[in-house]
Amino acid sequence: MPSHRFEQYGTHLPVINPCEDPFTAKDFSHYEYIAWGYIQNKDNLTPSKYVSALSGGFRDPLIRDWYMSDMSRLSSLDLTSFLSEMRAAFLPKDWDKKLQTKILSSFQSSGQPVTAWITRLRWNNTLLRNTPYHLRDDELLSCFKTHVNPALARSARYDKETARECNLIQWISLIKAIEDSLPQPETAAVEDAKKVETPRSSIQTPTRKRSSSSAGNTAEPPAKRPVSKGRPMLVTMSSPLILSPAPTSAPRPKYPPALTDAQRNWLKRQRGCFKC
Repeated sequence: MPSHRFEQYGTHLPVINPCEDPFTAKDFSHYEYIAWGYIQNKDNLTPSKYVSALSGGFRDPLIRDWYMSDMSRLSSLDLTSFLSEMRAAFLPKDWDKKLQTKILSSFQSSGQPVTAWITRLRWNNTLLRNTPYHLRDDELLSCFKTHVNPALARSARYDKETARECNLIQWISLIKAIEDSLPQPETAAVEDAKKVETPRSSIQTPTRKRSSSSAGNTAEPPAKRPVSKGRPMLVTMSSPLILSPAPTSAPRPKYPPALTDAQRNWLKRQRGCFKC
């Protein structure tokens, strides 16, 4: 409700100021309250003069034009009928029926406090006052009992006092007490996690085998084995016997190559072995 749309100081005449925002049901509910407050504090004002007395505060051009277009008829209405005509003129068609349907089809969502949900619906129902769609307390109670969340509904069915309660205000107090006694969703989730978690003390950790030496023994790791880079082969260069690694991609011969005459003569002089 825009705060600048309505204006009233003390027991002075309530004013409806110009505003570009469309009217809402909350607007007219607020105006009805301040209009009745003004009339109750106005001496020597008969019911037939209520509407004409309030018309002096119609500063909104739309409200003023609507009133002046049918002034004689509207001025003769009682205040409740006049406000009903005002709602019908400035609110969407079937707004009251749609609002009642919204209330009756509302369900308490998970994690939403039951009193917050109920209070919001009861506030909406006050906007339907003096309309055919305003819900009685017993109708609201029937809706609340069947539309609370499933966990709360199960607990309420097992509570005999809550199940038998027919007074709306008393039932709200009882259902709130039941909700407060239930574990919160976060707490329940933590408890469920603890149940399925395996205790650390029950896990068998394999022990490492240690040598007979003390726990502080720091033995050197075994030396790494050299990586073979291919079988060496004999080549003839400046020295008759020089080993050079064969390329890894070349195929390995089954037998070593035959010695040349120069190599044989050199081995003879060095008294070398011809069997190896």
